[in-house]
Amino acid sequence: MKIVKPMRLGVVPRVFMNQRTPHLLITAFVGFSYEKPARLLYEPTVWTMATEELGKDGLLDEFNPKTRGELLVTGRCYPPGRVARPASSVRVQLGSIDKNLYVIGDRTWGLLGMSDPTPFTEMPITWRNAFGGEGFARNPLGKGHGDRSAALPNIESPRHLIRARGDRPAPAGLDGYDVTWPQRFSKIGTCDTAWREECFPGFARDMDPTLFNMAPDDQQIDGFFRGDETFVVENMHPDRPRIEGALPGVASRCFICLKTSDGVEIREPAMKLDTVRLFPHRERGVVLFRGGIEVAEDDAKDVVAVLVACEAMGAPRPAAYYHEYLAPRLGPRNPDLPDDEDDVLMPEPEDPEAPPLPDDRLSGLASRLRRQGFLGGTPDRAVRGAAAASAAAAGVAATGVRGAGAERDPDIEEMEADFAAMGIDPEHLDAAADEDQAEPPMDFPEGREEEESLAWSEPESEAHHDADPEPIEPAAATTAPDLADDAEDADDAEMLRQPDAILEFAKKRMRDQGIDPEACFSQQGPTEDPEPLDESEEAAVSLVESQIAGRALKTEGVDVGALLAEARRHAADQPGEISVLETRERLRQAMQREGVAPDKAEEFLSTVDWQGLEEEPQADLDDDIPDDASEAARAQPEEPAGDTYPEDEAAELAEGDAPEFAEDEAAEFAEGDAPEFADELDEKASLRAEWGQEGRLLAHLLPASARLDGEESLQLRHEVEAGHKEGRSFAGCDLTGADLSHLDLAGIDLSGAILESAFLSGSNLRKANLTGAILAHANLEGADLSEAKLDGANLGSACLRDVKARGGVDFGEAVLVKADLWGADLSGAKLSGADLSEADLRDTNLEGVVAEKATFQSVDLTGARLLGARLSGSTFNEVNVTEVDFTGVDLSSATFIAAEGDGATFRDVVARDLASVKGSSFAGADFSGATLTGANLMGTRLRGSDFSNADLRGALLDEADLTEATLDGASLVEAMLTRANLTGASLYAADLRQSVMNSACVRGAIFEKANLFGVCADRMIGDDDTSFEGANLKRLRVIPAQRQHG
Repeated sequence: MKIVKPMRLGVVPRVFMNQRTPHLLITAFVGFSYEKPARLLYEPTVWTMATEELGKDGLLDEFNPKTRGELLVTGRCYPPGRVARPASSVRVQLGSIDKNLYVIGDRTWGLLGMSDPTPFTEMPITWRNAFGGEGFARNPLGKGHGDRSAALPNIESPRHLIRARGDRPAPAGLDGYDVTWPQRFSKIGTCDTAWREECFPGFARDMDPTLFNMAPDDQQIDGFFRGDETFVVENMHPDRPRIEGALPGVASRCFICLKTSDGVEIREPAMKLDTVRLFPHRERGVVLFRGGIEVAEDDAKDVVAVLVACEAMGAPRPAAYYHEYLAPRLGPRNPDLPDDEDDVLMPEPEDPEAPPLPDDRLSGLASRLRRQGFLGGTPDRAVRGAAAASAAAAGVAATGVRGAGAERDPDIEEMEADFAAMGIDPEHLDAAADEDQAEPPMDFPEGREEEESLAWSEPESEAHHDADPEPIEPAAATTAPDLADDAEDADDAEMLRQPDAILEFAKKRMRDQGIDPEACFSQQGPTEDPEPLDESEEAAVSLVESQIAGRALKTEGVDVGALLAEARRHAADQPGEISVLETRERLRQAMQREGVAPDKAEEFLSTVDWQGLEEEPQADLDDDIPDDASEAARAQPEEPAGDTYPEDEAAELAEGDAPEFAEDEAAEFAEGDAPEFADELDEKASLRAEWGQEGRLLAHLLPASARLDGEESLQLRHEVEAGHKEGRSFAGCDLTGADLSHLDLAGIDLSGAILESAFLSGSNLRKANLTGAILAHANLEGADLSEAKLDGANLGSACLRDVKARGGVDFGEAVLVKADLWGADLSGAKLSGADLSEADLRDTNLEGVVAEKATFQSVDLTGARLLGARLSGSTFNEVNVTEVDFTGVDLSSATFIAAEGDGATFRDVVARDLASVKGSSFAGADFSGATLTGANLMGTRLRGSDFSNADLRGALLDEADLTEATLDGASLVEAMLTRANLTGASLYAADLRQSVMNSACVRGAIFEKANLFGVCADRMIGDDDTSFEGANLKRLRVIPAQRQHG
């Protein structure tokens, strides 16, 4: 069924049987704050709080029908004033409920009676601290029962205090009883033969319906709560001895859409507020509403959709309001419908602009996800999908800044904490995200997943819910000396004398030319006491202007930097007193030869501080800049040689060398390419700078870099080859586009190196260290990677055809998105945590690989060999494994989503807790001898498959298509086969003990010599060809379909 609900409202549907009539029960709950009860909490916040306070085995509610209201309180006693005391008390009052308990420090029985209580500052009000203990049925968790020297209880009722060793008071507490304790279990009624024949699996006719009330009797009321009652709590908060509050004053509405013989019918059950839960020390509470209707099917298959809403008390909306909202949402998801459940299905907020409550940790996240277009479909599914996309995005964002030394985005840290608290594993989130989510609102290269867009995009207005950190101000400028004598330059110089002016001046000029200044300056804290610029810094100011003018003139196809270099090299041989004039004149002539208009040339020449370039401080600056930037980088291979960024351009212009990308741009323009390519290069360089070390793993998302050619390519090739022979390390070096094909590079250290678009085809890379290297778009066809290390490497969109990667090559956590591995030999490779989304794995040798928790999304594995592979915990999303041989593979906890695996072989696989969802198909597959205990194969197409001697104990096969399947000798103990199609299936000698086959179709099925002891087969559909010859039918329970309602 489809659930339509707001994100602040939790909804739990449940089917129960009463007198063999199925009923659908809907429980709706909402959390609230004591201080602002109308500020309702998001559902995940409530679940997180419940888990933290009640423990992993605790229950927020049992979600059973209740006929009267009850109050449950979870908390601690805090003596007033935070002063340790030997005894105190707690009190809770809500409506007619008013309960007081004594709380006493630890005591034991001694020879002279009770010991003095130990003073305490905090005491949990739990059943473990109440009277009871081993052998005491009414509270086996407690203390004080049994051993004569046993510890005495800490929680006692004022009406039944312990005075002697023989006292056996009722356990005192504020939380719920376990259903197996006699306080509740005694109400179950008579379960005799008449009940089995007439009522089972429903309740006994004489059952006391208060069985389902968890609270002690003195915490129950006749009838139900209104929803706006006031309450008082005493001594259950560390700082507030007395808390006065009120319930949130809301009501719940529910509309259930049913399929009937006449079409579709909408019914509205009355939703009663039957449970209030308080957590006083957190100043939070939860109210639970419940209502239900009779349905036709025992699994509510006749229910199309359920809409649950919340509205203010005393202001009910007309039913037509909800009918109109529900009607267009009954069919498949319509992306054009707004995701506005929290606006339409919740009360009007008192203050829409109020900030989120501190512990309501999904408040801002939910708003952000909604604006990002991630919340689609039914809200409960949307919450799960949004949670998966954001964690993947958080992981992306986190890797983008860790290692770069940048301050982490508080939004990302908050999101990670949210989902860690909710128990969501980010390693499988790609598979969990809903495929029909909206496209990301920003423009990225094709192939960028929706999950990643959140880490890159920021909404224009985060308002109060996800406030961005305060912007970091750039370093304060220093006072600059005079730069020129003419009036125009004097004005500029005057401006630069002001604090902060130097950067602001440069930024203004950059913005005038369409350049992003923030990418060109490091962001540091302000300097309080700026000092004057020295002369070399004065020259750098002029160089900023030169850079601007030069980049502006490049758009006309002229590389001014190169012309300036040529002019200065010629002038370097001239006497110093004429160097400036000579250089200026030669540059003007060169620009005229290149067709630059005289006014443009003069504009550029006027911006250069010629005098500053000639003075000694500038010479000192020149000495620090190598004549050839690339040679300097290669002279120190231990330092990563990154791309040239705007700061480097200024230094290069000072020396006279044109920036590397300026040369590339000039070449591109010479060939007639569009100027947009320059912007693309700038964007790529900027993104690389922002990512940091680990963010390199996203490099494959950018356009491929150009291949080096000509003299530069040969020089780099010879340098790498010679350097490797000398034992040099190339760790962190930038070898983008390098041609290293067919070289012997065995054992080379390329860890962290940038090898984008590099050619390594046919090369010998045995035992090479490529840890963390970027090989995106690289060509490694036919290369030998045996025993190499590629953990954490980025091989996205790389060509790895026919690669030899034997001997345990380490690809752990590597990116292999869209990699071409056709025919590659990866036998024995380590691929745990690797991302092989959209990789081509046809005819790949994956025998013996260890690929635990790897991601295989939209992968073609046709012809791949996987004998003995370990793929536990991996995700196979929309993969093609038709006729693939998985014999002996470990697929424990693996997940197949919308997979195509007809005719595949899973013989003898170990696939405990495997999951196959979203219509996966394995028709005609061979699962003989497979271990599939606890596997989830619900709704999977398994027509004609062979499960002979397979272990399917506890497996979920509900609604699975097992038509003509073979399950001879299979173990299906406690398996779920509700509505499974077993038409013509063979279950000869199968073990089906205690399994559930309700509404299963077994026409023509063979159960000969099968063990059906204790099988529940209500409304099972068979025919005259169904055979049970020699089968064990003891305690087989069958309610014929025609007796569905008794």
